[in-house]
Amino acid sequence: EVFTRQRLRQTLEFLRDHAEFRPEMVEIEGWPDFATVEAEEIEALGEIARDFELAVWVTGHTHRDDAIDARGIPEWLARVEEHFAVIMSLEPEAKHIPIRFVKVHGGSPRQDVHLEFDPSTLLIRWS
Repeated sequence: EVFTRQRLRQTLEFLRDHAEFRPEMVEIEGWPDFATVEAEEIEALGEIARDFELAVWVTGHTHRDDAIDARGIPEWLARVEEHFAVIMSLEPEAKHIPIRFVKVHGGSPRQDVHLEFDPSTLLIRWS
């Protein structure tokens, strides 16, 4: 079915009130469409995160032709980046996928953090 913020809120309320379960993180794949999303929609998602005291992760897929700024943030994301505390870039190489922090909570990303995603184990490891 189609993702809506209202359904997310209802699901989290049900989990809290009836299943006595409070997730610490929710990952949303395929939403939002960053080309068309309005800032208010992202703000509303942030409100849900604050209300339920959880982290929300969303994904955005880039293409080789995407225009990016000096930090490596695509233009389509840069227009709403103020609503995100952390932005990471996964840049596939031959047999591993380096993870680069592009934006972190309240400051510049550390350059001495070297992580990679291993697609064969689905784990993140120090590199």
